[in-house]
Amino acid sequence: MELDKKQKESLFDALLTYAVKENAINEINEMPTEEQIKEDMSFSAAFESKMQGLIKRRRNKRILKSTYKYGKKVAVFVSIIVSLGFGTLMTAEAVQNAVISTVVEWYEDHNGFIFKNTSSKSDEEILNEAKIKLPSYIPEGFELSESEDYDSFKLYLYKNKEGINLVFNAAVVTDKNETFIDNEYTDYEIIEINGNEVYLFSGKGRDYDYASVIWTEGNIKYEIDSWIGVIEVIRIAKSLD
Repeated sequence: MELDKKQKESLFDALLTYAVKENAINEINEMPTEEQIKEDMSFSAAFESKMQGLIKRRRNKRILKSTYKYGKKVAVFVSIIVSLGFGTLMTAEAVQNAVISTVVEWYEDHNGFIFKNTSSKSDEEILNEAKIKLPSYIPEGFELSESEDYDSFKLYLYKNKEGINLVFNAAVVTDKNETFIDNEYTDYEIIEINGNEVYLFSGKGRDYDYASVIWTEGNIKYEIDSWIGVIEVIRIAKSLD
């Protein structure tokens, strides 16, 4: 199955990204341990005590520096080539059918998602073919408060009597779309919903009910955010039709 130029470039970038990421992990694993360093040196007890603290700080800084260097500059391609959920490379047919490549950038307190359309079709063709799905389930007690409704973009804000917000938004990606999400107080994992690879951010701790899901399907990027807990947010995502 022949790939077009844009898809070949996406494949090359994905494989290069994967290789650099693996190199970063190997570099960290090859760092000497504190025990190995101590075996090669002999100092007074007082000096050794000070050195232990210095070694720990230095080694941690080195790991953080290396992780930050690669985590910030090396984007992890998922959905089009590298499937983090299954840890395997997708087949040529899957690459051919993939429409949007997803780049996940890791920063100290947030994640950046860059969605890029890899289709060779024109913007007009993409817009004409795309049909945004809407959730058929909204939790009881939530009512539509604000909305923006277009063929290529939809944003619905729901609220309940307690003032809790529920946000659903979807956008047709003709070229590139970016979104950011806080990761300082959330856990991150990749799950599967309706056959799609979904990025799930959930609040840390029982009293932190924030949950957000982000995914793509066809030419469309979807996102749901709320403080109603993971189960309800996933239920909304599953109800899209």
